[in-house]
Amino acid sequence: MTEARDPFDPLEGPASALKLHALAAAGLIDGRALAWALAQIGARPAADTWYRFARTQLLLLGASLVAVGTGFFVAANWDTLSAYTRMGMIAALMTVATLVSARLGLHSLSGRVAALLAGLGFGPLMALVGQTYQTGADAWELFAAWTVVLSVYALVIRFAGAWIVAIALVHVTALLWLDQALGGSPYEGFGLVLCTGLSLLGWVLGVALHAAPPREGRRTVMAFALGLSQLIALAVGATAIVGAGWSSVQLIALAWPLALAGLGVCWFTRVRPDLAQVRGSVLVAAGLLAVAEGKLIFDVWDLEEGGLLLMGLLLIGQGWLFGRWLLHLRLDDADGEATR
Repeated sequence: MTEARDPFDPLEGPASALKLHALAAAGLIDGRALAWALAQIGARPAADTWYRFARTQLLLLGASLVAVGTGFFVAANWDTLSAYTRMGMIAALMTVATLVSARLGLHSLSGRVAALLAGLGFGPLMALVGQTYQTGADAWELFAAWTVVLSVYALVIRFAGAWIVAIALVHVTALLWLDQALGGSPYEGFGLVLCTGLSLLGWVLGVALHAAPPREGRRTVMAFALGLSQLIALAVGATAIVGAGWSSVQLIALAWPLALAGLGVCWFTRVRPDLAQVRGSVLVAAGLLAVAEGKLIFDVWDLEEGGLLLMGLLLIGQGWLFGRWLLHLRLDDADGEATR
């Protein structure tokens, strides 16, 4: 008679850096064995890994510095440069960057970074046009146009960096529109609903990218969209908790972060296992719980020194419980992506 296997055996399933570090923390493997195991699964960077990482980051940093440096040069010499010269310099930057990207080809990293630089130049160019001709356009309108143009660039060059900038511009545009067109605040009323909607859209986008077939750069955009969505959800949920009363807006702003945490844990443990995203969902729930406890202790019960001690003990206990649950979480993964 064969011995039944433990369905929750942590040694089953694909190896991951998290599992190996957990074994090391438990004293089951020593430092040398940990280093060897990490190297075997590709979690210990090699020389070529560091080269690719450094090359990508330096190219992106260089493109950003060129864009920012051009803007600073125009601003520093504002009185000595004519309006046409200012706009011409930005337009020349976009033209040269576009030609360089065409010469290098969009199949290469350098070519895509050059194309991204051209898209980044459109925002300062729109600002110069508005400043020179006094169009009367609000900042949110300029950012909206910049978002559209950069989204077109992202569709053409298929570069994760362009999509990340476009997603960030969408959020900036929405917040500027709220402030300049509606005179609202992201911490109350329609502004709270708007931020909740941004978090919801970001989460849907991230989940869609996570469920799509893997492709170069797709996981980076997915991680950014989900991370930003979780941060916004935590912010609006905390705002709803600490606010006075319980209006319908506050209930909506609190319901979504709670739903995000629950849906995130279910989706990333059962449908598309991903331990990194499970941790993000758990952090949203843990953060909301900590804020609620803080309001209860310091606002409702009006405790002072005793409240600090009680809050510290609660945070320690919650951290231990959530951490223990994550360490014992086993994700059934057929494609080896669960713990990445």
